[in-house]
Amino acid sequence: MKNVLARFSKKESLMLQLLYNDLARRSDKGNIDKDVFAKVFYLPGVLGERLFMYFDMNKTQLIDFECFLTAIASYCKETIENKNKVIFEICDSKDDLVLDAKEMNIIVSLLGHEILQNPDIGLDVPVKPIRTKKRSKTVVKISTTLNEDQVSHNQVESFIKGILTFTQFQEFLKTAPNFVKVFDKCFNQEIWCNDLELTMTQAPMLSSLNSQISGELYMKIEEKLVSKYAILRNKVLLLYENTNCKQPGEVIYMEGCYMEIIGDYYISNKFGISITHQNLSFGEIMLWSDSRKERDDWLRFLENASNYRKFKEFYTIGEKIGHGKFSDVYSCTENSTYKKWAVKVITKSKLSSLEKELIQSEISILRVLNHPGVIKIKDIFDSKKHLLIVMELVEGGELFDRLVKKKVLSEYSASKIIKQLLEATSYLHDFCIVHRDIKPENILLTDSSDIPTIKLADFGLSKFAGPNDTQNLACGTLGYVAPEVLIQSGYNCKVDIWSIGVITYLLLRGRLPFDHKEKQILIDLTLKANLSFEEPYWKSFTPFAIDFMIKCIKRDPEERLCSQDALKHQWIKNADVLIPRAIDRKKMQEMNIERGVSSTNFGKVQYREVHIDIDLSTGISYDVRSMPELRGEDCVVEVMS
Repeated sequence: MKNVLARFSKKESLMLQLLYNDLARRSDKGNIDKDVFAKVFYLPGVLGERLFMYFDMNKTQLIDFECFLTAIASYCKETIENKNKVIFEICDSKDDLVLDAKEMNIIVSLLGHEILQNPDIGLDVPVKPIRTKKRSKTVVKISTTLNEDQVSHNQVESFIKGILTFTQFQEFLKTAPNFVKVFDKCFNQEIWCNDLELTMTQAPMLSSLNSQISGELYMKIEEKLVSKYAILRNKVLLLYENTNCKQPGEVIYMEGCYMEIIGDYYISNKFGISITHQNLSFGEIMLWSDSRKERDDWLRFLENASNYRKFKEFYTIGEKIGHGKFSDVYSCTENSTYKKWAVKVITKSKLSSLEKELIQSEISILRVLNHPGVIKIKDIFDSKKHLLIVMELVEGGELFDRLVKKKVLSEYSASKIIKQLLEATSYLHDFCIVHRDIKPENILLTDSSDIPTIKLADFGLSKFAGPNDTQNLACGTLGYVAPEVLIQSGYNCKVDIWSIGVITYLLLRGRLPFDHKEKQILIDLTLKANLSFEEPYWKSFTPFAIDFMIKCIKRDPEERLCSQDALKHQWIKNADVLIPRAIDRKKMQEMNIERGVSSTNFGKVQYREVHIDIDLSTGISYDVRSMPELRGEDCVVEVMS
């Protein structure tokens, strides 16, 4: 620890200690947790996950002070070569000591094409291919709706002729200084490496342009008001004993904090502001000023530094259109454009610590996604009691509801819908995201046509995971969840392909391949039952459909299709040629799919959600919800296996 501290000046060490103390008190564990870390040391997507892993040297999901200092020193107090090595390790999502074009395209898509811009140096940098490893030179295109992404894609192609070793990556960084600046910024040197003496010699200022304010405030200490000199700078509130003091006594990082006005004259002739955090361990910090105007100025700047905004100033809420376990969904109208959106209103008091973590993960994922087949997030409003997520309004209902009405779809329609689902899933997997809960309820439709445009939604159980990472958390929905999730043997993105195979079966057959009203029997069927297509019903379909389902619903994930291979399957790729587009009325009657006719028990036993018990020693906790007539009252039963 002493060796690490020696790399910082006394002022830097003090600022880092104060910053760490402030961030650590936002967690019940007394160290910096992942959620708090991501707000301060931000990188998007899987890069943020790997940055946290870089800090979390003890692999505890918490960062202690020694790890905090060591990680910062290993980047900020090192040579350019060692700094570049840290960047390389964070970008190397496969941990194979090289970067290929696919990894680089992901990085550029996450960070923005601006990181490749350098007006002084040409784009085409010759990089000698490495031939010691067999690796495809094909650049996997990441589908987005932005034209600039294709430009970035082409630039990456010109940079990378094969794969990049660390030495070649250093040469690449010389051509892209903006790339390094992104990583420099996330280490927040402007916070802890300020020239504090310069700060203190500046006259108190009030500027909405740089969101900076300074002046005298008061704190209550042992029933007495004690004067402090306060400076708000770079989202950090610095509290000094007086104007002559060159070192702050307390540091408060404002993002994630909530401000409220303390009742006027709560203390005689003083006007107060209360600063709190959603985690009660943060406590409450109360500051007073001499006038109401000063208090209001401080409140405005503190709210701005914390990124606090009021929903009603930007949107007008409409009617309720849905609800969940701890949230309600409403339509809303954007005040400036009159465009319709949906807003999910989450009540924080109803959330467990794990549910809070999952919601933050969902937000982190939605922020980086931009694909026509994935629901888009528009805005986020975080208040003390509620979290409001504004997203695109999709008015065609769920695929689940479509199945309730039609029972099954034509083979051609099913293929086209599954193709869209695979394109969205492949996009997620390219960004190292596993959805983990793909099911008809989470597939939204934009219209009522036979082949509607779909939107994959509800990323509450989704997870950033590198190409070589395995997950162990048991989550998903029974009937759709893959066997390796149930036995907790470790799983990867191929669990999503299992779910897509199950949905394909459901679209064509009107029931799940493995289904039973008893939870344990359903689990056993998922783990052991053979998938059969021997019944006469399946003779109405092409052999390509059967082959596709067999290859997706493989119990061994190694034998299961990946998303890219699934898109290349004949049933998906050549549907226009191989699949009949019409079914005559007589055949529809034979298949028993006329409206109102069903030979299945669809709905009563297929809607069964798996919720999570983080203590794996007690088994998986299941929240079983039966829906009689598809719209009956929920019946909640908890069963431990």
